Amino acid sequence: MRSFLDPRRASSRLASLAILATLALLAGCATATRRTAASSGVPTARSSEAARPTQQKYVLVRADSAYQAGAYPLAGALYGGIVTQDPSPASIAIFRLATLRSWDNQLDDAVALYRRYITLEPRDAEGRLALARTLAWGGHYSSAIAIYDSLIAGDQRQRDAVLGRAQTLAWAGRLGEALATYKGWIRDHPTDREASIEYARALAWNGQFDDAEAMYTQLARTGNAAAKKGLARVIGWRGELDRSERTWRQVLETDPQDPEALTGLAQVLTWQGRQTDAESALQLALRANPAYGDARTLLRWVQADLRPSATITGVSINDSDNNRATVFSVDYLARAWWNGAIGGSYRERSANFAAINSRADAVNLFARWQPGSSSWQLRADGGVTRHSSTFIPSTSPQRTIGSGGLRLSGNVGRALTVGVSGSRAPFDETALLIANGVVSSDLTGEAAIALPARFTLSGAASHARLTGGTRENARNAFSSTLRWTNSRNWSLAVGGRQFGYDTTSADGYFAPRRYTLAEASGRGRIGGQLGWNADADVGLGQQSIEFFGSSAGSRLAERVAMSLGYRFDPAREVSASGGYANVAAPGQTTGSEYKWYTFSLRARLGF
Repeated sequence: MRSFLDPRRASSRLASLAILATLALLAGCATATRRTAASSGVPTARSSEAARPTQQKYVLVRADSAYQAGAYPLAGALYGGIVTQDPSPASIAIFRLATLRSWDNQLDDAVALYRRYITLEPRDAEGRLALARTLAWGGHYSSAIAIYDSLIAGDQRQRDAVLGRAQTLAWAGRLGEALATYKGWIRDHPTDREASIEYARALAWNGQFDDAEAMYTQLARTGNAAAKKGLARVIGWRGELDRSERTWRQVLETDPQDPEALTGLAQVLTWQGRQTDAESALQLALRANPAYGDARTLLRWVQADLRPSATITGVSINDSDNNRATVFSVDYLARAWWNGAIGGSYRERSANFAAINSRADAVNLFARWQPGSSSWQLRADGGVTRHSSTFIPSTSPQRTIGSGGLRLSGNVGRALTVGVSGSRAPFDETALLIANGVVSSDLTGEAAIALPARFTLSGAASHARLTGGTRENARNAFSSTLRWTNSRNWSLAVGGRQFGYDTTSADGYFAPRRYTLAEASGRGRIGGQLGWNADADVGLGQQSIEFFGSSAGSRLAERVAMSLGYRFDPAREVSASGGYANVAAPGQTTGSEYKWYTFSLRARLGF
């Protein structure tokens, strides 16, 4: 029953019926033409050629009416019939079909159609502007900029060309040039509010959130709805999700069916983890404007996130102390009706050290809850792990260990995020740790604060009590990182961490009196949300190790991790990752160089 009530499906059914009716009408016209030709003795082919302009005009009127009424599937089918079946189609049919193809993300077809239109209408600047916009949407930034430059040189539609060029520069990541272009235009045209709004948006993309927010706030005081939307968007990008939600809802008080505002609100709701509420907002947006591309795109991601998903991962671990391990895991996640999620995982770790072969099989269940419109989240975990080994100090070759955890996190004020957690879980990184049945009980607190100039300062502290082995032990750990985010694709950081144990270890894990690491690092990403993407994380620093009964020694610490992935659609992706590090880890047994290597394959599938 729902399929008949769904307005999008209903529209599709009506469009199909209308297309069939039109084709039938055309067939009838053709039959009548052939009959008339036969009775008059005039060849049928000539009669069809004479009737063709009349038929095209009739279909074009119907297509234009459907286009103006927002019946885009019907309009696209009618325009497509004109363009593909008539040897001399009207240029407006080509242009509008190209527009509809671009809205449907069929960008290659749209580009070809726009080029065909420009051949027919070389003096119409709108055709070249539309082509440049579509090329930019497809990531062909240089080609789009070249078209804009030719329009500017010919002084055709200069404002649209200048602002389109600036926007394309911003999309291409050339934010410095984009900002300079916007700044120059606004200096010469101080009353151009639309250009000022685009300038503020580029400032936000460049991470200049304070400047962008101030500019949007000033423009919003004039009652400009677009500025108010930009302000809500920037506040969300700053991580102030509650305030961003309130601002979006203020926009919707004026126009409850504004598709852009509904989509912006939905984006914030997804960041808050409220996917069901986000889906409702997006459906309202598409009801108001079925062709709104941003809403349709985001809805695909939201619905993929709402569907149950399974992630399968395989990892191979190797180190210079001859610890070997392979890990296979399957994780399942599903949304729950209480504005949360539930899930489970299975993990099998097989580890080897010398003649010791160990295995840990773990099953874990979790539930996550986010109350109402709050940014706070509560997560609870529970499970069991079965350890088996060819070397078990106790009389039994197997043991079962229970695990569990509780975590609470959320925003405090405009820029502060905090979290606290407690957990009990097996410490089973190596074959000896599995064999000795070491259990770690941890209490952790963490915080992150957004600072001016695109900086973020984060820190964490934890206390762990290690039991179950031959000797109880305790570990205190601290860390902090100052990160500068240049854009959504890359960032730089400096940070440090330190931990120390109360006593030495007899159970096969790295337990120095004090370990300190200071490091500079960088992260980068290339690629879009769909298709190919690659990530890299590189760090270089100095580490100091002080064992019990000896003085501290230091050495370089270097690490690199890279991954290559492909995302078929919002619900399906695969990736391969590799990593190398010369940094202390649980498998280390001496103070000399310790190097470890990892390789992993991962696949995620939504149902």
